Amino acid sequence: MKNRRYLVLTIIIVFLAAGVLYMKDRQKIYGNDESSIKMLLEKELGMTKKIEVFGLVDIGEYRLAGYSMNDMEFSFAEFRKNEKGDYEPVKLENMTMIRARQVFVSYHDQVREDQNRFTSYLVILNNNPNLREVTFTQVTGQRQAFSNISMDESPAIHVFEIPNVSPLELEYKFYDGAGNPIGM
Repeated sequence: MKNRRYLVLTIIIVFLAAGVLYMKDRQKIYGNDESSIKMLLEKELGMTKKIEVFGLVDIGEYRLAGYSMNDMEFSFAEFRKNEKGDYEPVKLENMTMIRARQVFVSYHDQVREDQNRFTSYLVILNNNPNLREVTFTQVTGQRQAFSNISMDESPAIHVFEIPNVSPLELEYKFYDGAGNPIGM
């Protein structure tokens, strides 16, 4: 009779422990912070590369993560939130076309379902310690500057919404802390 009680008690403890571990694992949202983004990137890219995440930016249900691999390659990844609240990799950008290997500019398009419209974003990855400002000018129609972005850190990821003007041709210029143009 005593052995039977110990057996029942042991079975109850095992089930409770398994239930607690299961619930704890289900509550973790993957891609919700830099460490879990790093784990997702290591899984996607292979564990042989040293990955450092240097910035996260959310755009609606998307998350963009700037990262470096082996302290040399400079890239960003796009994740999308699924129905569980986890982030799944959508696209990993290969930054072989980095301008001077210090600044990369890319476009990110998405359909904003909450606003029922198509929106474009400009993604800037900065790995130039001298870069302090980027100015964007619309060169179609009347030439007008519409945005200046301050760069405080390097490496960093910056994202801003592009005006919904058609046709739109952009020109961007890079400046150091003294306001001098940086030729990239």
